[in-house]
Amino acid sequence: MTSTPRKTLFIHGGMQKTGSTSIQVTLSETPTTPLYQFLYRENGNSGYYLRSMFDASFTGNLNEKGKGRVAGLHNFGDRVEKFLDRPKSVFVISSEMIGSAFGTASLTMMRDWFAKKVDDMRVVLYVREPYGYIESLFQEQLKKRSVEFVNLARMSPPYKAWFTEVEDVFGAENVIYRHFSSAKLRNGDVVSDFIATTGLDLPESSIVRKNEGLSRRGVAVIANFNHQLASRTHSRDLQATRWITRLASQLPGPKLRLSNELLVEAVKGTAEDIAWMESRLGCPLGHLNRKPAPDGLTDLRQVLDLDEETRRWAVDVLGVSAQSSDIAATMTEKLQLAAQAEDASILRQTRRHFAVDDPDKAARREERAAARKA
Repeated sequence: MTSTPRKTLFIHGGMQKTGSTSIQVTLSETPTTPLYQFLYRENGNSGYYLRSMFDASFTGNLNEKGKGRVAGLHNFGDRVEKFLDRPKSVFVISSEMIGSAFGTASLTMMRDWFAKKVDDMRVVLYVREPYGYIESLFQEQLKKRSVEFVNLARMSPPYKAWFTEVEDVFGAENVIYRHFSSAKLRNGDVVSDFIATTGLDLPESSIVRKNEGLSRRGVAVIANFNHQLASRTHSRDLQATRWITRLASQLPGPKLRLSNELLVEAVKGTAEDIAWMESRLGCPLGHLNRKPAPDGLTDLRQVLDLDEETRRWAVDVLGVSAQSSDIAATMTEKLQLAAQAEDASILRQTRRHFAVDDPDKAARREERAAARKA
């Protein structure tokens, strides 16, 4: 008679800006094994569904393949239950909201719901040092609003507030903190590290990397777009922003950096919180040892500056007049029209201008190669 395996649920809870999308996409696209089951395969991110299941006050927009919010929620819950009934030993679910948006009551309800189906639960949290986190969040904020409305002082991660509730609900002994640092991660990669931490037997070739970050040039294009059109609120414009982000990802160059002076000011008053986090990790977060960036922004408005190559691209690809008195404003007007039309020719011309590969084409090549091997 075959015995039922002991079931362990690994809950990946972020934190934000630590490669969560890469983990989620990798697991959602990787076939299950006889011992392992990922609990949400559409895009890997269960955040809105989980929070809606256990937080009645949450009004996040849920819409799964045309189903209404409630229908989609029931569908999610039913599928997760069926997956958990399978005779496997390792289950994984992922949501960055676990560590930052769930309250004690919601976390407790979620724990109790899963406890009926599994024997053990572990929460895996990746922790990023505050300077890198602030730089990454600053870039993310510029995709949504003008730099005039960005406040670095509100971006320092409140580690203790985020994670104390998780420890209280699941037990500190069941919370696994991992330092989001290339020197600490397995193979210097967060997906590889998560696979090792959870004991999953998945090949390195299955790893997918998403949201790798934009170059400073790319961020400057997005920053100018949102700065010039700061009053945008319509969904059509949000769609345009997604197109602009795709375009900006094709502009090569070094990453955006902030000066240490700006970062020191941003984390002022958080020493106790940082010390708490370091005590949990068992090592320094490492931000104080970071070398200053020689080209780091000393003023946030410098993100609007366009370098010579970006200006040349605006002239050659977008058709901005080289004699324009305000190239940034004219560039934004051109981009708004191209984004609303989702002009694929601009994307192609941009790749040719900067001599970069088409990421979609590269993905298709990999898929064909995998199919031939199969």
